[in-house]
Amino acid sequence: MSINALFPQPIFATSCGERDGFPVVAVMNTALARYNSCADFSWLVELEIVAEATDDRGFPTLEEVDHLDAIADQLEQAISVNGAHFIARQTWKGRRMIDYYVTDGPATRQRVMALVQKGVLSRSVTIQASKDGSWATWMPTLIRMCEPSTEGAACRDQFDHEVLVRIPLNGGEFGSDAEQDDVLALVDELSAVVADSDACELDGYEFGNAEAVLFAYGTDADALWDTLEPVLRGTPVARGAVITKRYGRADDPNAREQTVTL
Repeated sequence: MSINALFPQPIFATSCGERDGFPVVAVMNTALARYNSCADFSWLVELEIVAEATDDRGFPTLEEVDHLDAIADQLEQAISVNGAHFIARQTWKGRRMIDYYVTDGPATRQRVMALVQKGVLSRSVTIQASKDGSWATWMPTLIRMCEPSTEGAACRDQFDHEVLVRIPLNGGEFGSDAEQDDVLALVDELSAVVADSDACELDGYEFGNAEAVLFAYGTDADALWDTLEPVLRGTPVARGAVITKRYGRADDPNAREQTVTL
């Protein structure tokens, strides 16, 4: 089996919900949906990092995100010694939970516990390792998440140019409540103007990494941008947004791109 088949290029999907009255955001690696070598990575490793600075929704502050990211990088180095697959990262109620599938759960747990005992991690970290040779814990969710909506699939099939809008957020990893409300209002407005044009509707949005990302498709990236630009420039929350116009399909490595900053 080739290295690309054993370790496919990650494809990330975001899901938002609520658990016990607190919002939860999950980022999952859907490239591993229907993965054929589950038995080679038969141990599920579940990490939990406790944040020290959160907002009233339980999301880490921007400064705290930097600490959590640094710890996650240290943990990934220890976990990936013998090969590992990142599956998901969940943020909820002051915790960041990260799951991997690895070849040797007990050895991985031992390496992580060594870091904990040395005191090199700046936040509380716990780890669990359990056998899951069929990936029953995560595979159904990965498969469900990787299947695009009927509308989204039709949009991508019909239109091969894309406009990607990245809006910086200041209120934590997923933005403040007010920022999220402003972005959702913007999505509604953009959806309306795009629907009135010859382009496809917006194909979704994501929150994470202190930004909101909006996706739109059309037959002509410049024409699509001409449709979106007046609304974006007239919306305060979009100030500083980075716009990427892609002239070709997402899976075309030769597609030209152009970037604009508002």
